[in-house]
Order: sequence, then C-alpha cells, then structure tokens
Amino acid sequence: MSEVEEKDLEQKSLQQLFADSQETLEEAQARKSAEELTFTRFKNFIMDKAKTYRIRILPLSPKDERRGYEHPVRQKWLKINNPDTGKDINIKVCRAIDAGYSVDLIDTYKKLALDAVKGDKDLEDKIKNGSFGGGLKYDYNHAMYIYDLDNMEEGMMIWEASNGQWKGLEDQKDPVWKKLVEKNKNPKYPCPISSFDKGYPVEIQKKKGPKTEYVFSIDILGDSLPLDEKQLSDLVKAPLLTDIVKRYTKYHLGATIEFLKQYDETIGQNIMSNEEMVNAIEILKGELPADDTSSFSFKKGDNGNDEPDDAITYDKLSAMYDDLTGKGITDKSDEGQNLRSLIAEYIKSRNLSVKVERKKTNMTLLDEIEAELEALGEEPSAKTSQSTSVNSKEEKEDLQEEDNESNEEDCPNQDATAEPAVGRRKRK
Repeated sequence: MSEVEEKDLEQKSLQQLFADSQETLEEAQARKSAEELTFTRFKNFIMDKAKTYRIRILPLSPKDERRGYEHPVRQKWLKINNPDTGKDINIKVCRAIDAGYSVDLIDTYKKLALDAVKGDKDLEDKIKNGSFGGGLKYDYNHAMYIYDLDNMEEGMMIWEASNGQWKGLEDQKDPVWKKLVEKNKNPKYPCPISSFDKGYPVEIQKKKGPKTEYVFSIDILGDSLPLDEKQLSDLVKAPLLTDIVKRYTKYHLGATIEFLKQYDETIGQNIMSNEEMVNAIEILKGELPADDTSSFSFKKGDNGNDEPDDAITYDKLSAMYDDLTGKGITDKSDEGQNLRSLIAEYIKSRNLSVKVERKKTNMTLLDEIEAELEALGEEPSAKTSQSTSVNSKEEKEDLQEEDNESNEEDCPNQDATAEPAVGRRKRK
C-alpha cells in the first residue's frame, strides 16, 4: 500500500473511503460503453451475386476528426505457414503507420529487400506485387458504415470498397452534388449520399462478363432517406471506423514478424537480421501500449482474447475472392490459382462434399460451398490434422488444365480481418 493510501486510511473512516470510491450511474454507463467497444463486431457488406444492391451510406461520426463518409485504409493479407501442422493461415493487418505508429515493418522490409535483390527483375517484381501475387504491396481500400436496404435486419455494416469501386462511386456523387447545389441555390447543400437528413440511396449494379463491373447510381428521383434518432444514436455509439480498420496490436506485430521471417526464406535473403530491420521492430514494440496483452501464436486460442481464429473460413474466402474481382484479376492468374488452392483446402478441412473440378470457376465453388453450409445449418469445424498440401494429384491436374479448357470468370476483397471485406454476402 502506498504512503498516500496509508495517510487516507488514517484520516478517513472506512465508510468514507468506500463512499469516495463508489461508481456513479454516469461513470458506470461510460465504463460499460467503453468496454463494449472492445467486443463490437460489425458484419461486412459483400456483393456475391450479379444483381442490383441498394445501400444507405452513413456519414462519419461527429466524434471523428475527419469529415465525409469514408476512411482510406491500407491493408494486407499475411499468408503464414504453421510449421506444426503444415497448414497456411491468413491474417489481415493494416499499415502500422496509418494506425499512428512511427514505423511499419512491411514498409521497412520491402525497402531493404528491394535493395538486396536489385538487378533481379523477377524478384523485384514479386516483392512489389500485392498479397495474392506473393508480394508486399498493401491493398488500398475505403471503409465506410452502411445499411443494406434489402437486409436492414443486419443493422449497421462495414463496406471496405476497393479503390476502383470508390472511384466509381465518387464519379457519380460529384456531378449529382453539383446539380443539387445549383438547384437549391445553396453552396452548403450536404453530400447526397451520406448526409444524415438528405442522403439518397445508392444503387450498385454488379455485372458479370469478361470482367466484373460495378455500375453506381444515386436515386435522387425517389425520396431521400433521413436517418432516424435510433440510427443516429447507434452511429454515435459505434466505434470510430479507424478503431476497427486501423487497429494494430501486439498480435499483428507478432504475426508480421513471423510472416517476414518466412518471406526471408521465400526470397533467399536474411533481411530480418539487418540492423535497420531489427531497430524498426524494437521501435514498434516500444510504441505499442504496455497494457496490450495480445500476442501471436500458432496455438489456437493462444493469441489474445479478441483476435480471430487462424482457420480459413467461408467469409475469409469470399472476402479474398472479392478482392481479386474488384481488381479485375481472373481465376487463371497466379492469384486466382492461389485462392483456388485455399478453397480446396477449406473443402477438405471441413469435410464438405463439394468437388473441385476444372470446369468450375472459383465463384461456382464458393456458391456450392455456401449451399452446403446452408443445408448443414452451420460451418463445421476444421479438422486439425488436415495438411496444407490440399490438392490431390487429380485436382492439381485439373488446375493445370483449367487454363485451356474453361472460360473463367473474374475473381473477387476481409478483412479479415481476420476481418472483413467487400464482395460475397456472409451467410446468415
């Protein structure tokens, strides 16, 4: 006990000490709200079928330092091999600098690695590639809160639009906004897609063809959809988007370090022992909160209290699929084939009856998985003994012949975060 506490005991009665430390209703409510933020989870809006979707985009909270409706976020899927099981796990991390820290390990590693392999064009191209191309480039998305107007029972959702999707939305928003400003003779007329009281529905038509296309329109011919008091209250109480999509913990640090160690082996380098790299790790470790008790571990459940399961899930596969589709990357690409391997691994690990055949596209496989999961009523647990070598000889031959024998559709973005993403709708 401290000297101050001992002095208090001498001067105050026990009753007074307890009276002074009693929690008020206001304090209890504030504490409860703060604690609930830690466990808040929002479903991700994903577009899985070729049809028209109607959404209501929400403005950023008044608590947010940024105005508008979205936060840009750089994210990356880390594919890490578990040496104990031979299985790959996939973890999504944000750029640590965007989360408020002074250094990012992947940025630092990428710079050092490109210097180390200078002159080797193949390795340089590989390192500069994105997640599904085996590289270190971050994906650039735009996160926003929305309502799916055809599924209002889902409540507030998060849409992590690809940069291309966001540009398509902005290309529609700006001219409409200009017309409304002129029509109302009001230079301060609010945003037509996110205003709390004058926002209109946004329609997104997903078209399938040689390349998946998203066509955006703003329905200003209909009525606007003002947010009611409950919706406004929910938005104010919700965590800031940055607290969700730009969250970086010791768990993410540990996962990144393990990923980069394995990346050293992939490119035949020893970047992790470089003095600049070692210093960057120590700097980031020192900047992370001391009360952050999370940690990365290959053992299930030993990675902090609120971190996602390492196992591949249907929603993670859907998010990865939509990532690729949003970028116009096809099933035939290396990235598409990598996703196909993960789909095959998932099917085997969950003991599903879906067959991986050369004429089936990745979308077809995901649709068949979804149908079987709906019939089962739940997502079965992964078999812990399942190996990462997921493709049988026959399946590998199917993958190799696929390029010549089928007209593949485009592939689609979660987080995952571990979190989340744009694209195929999560199972209900």
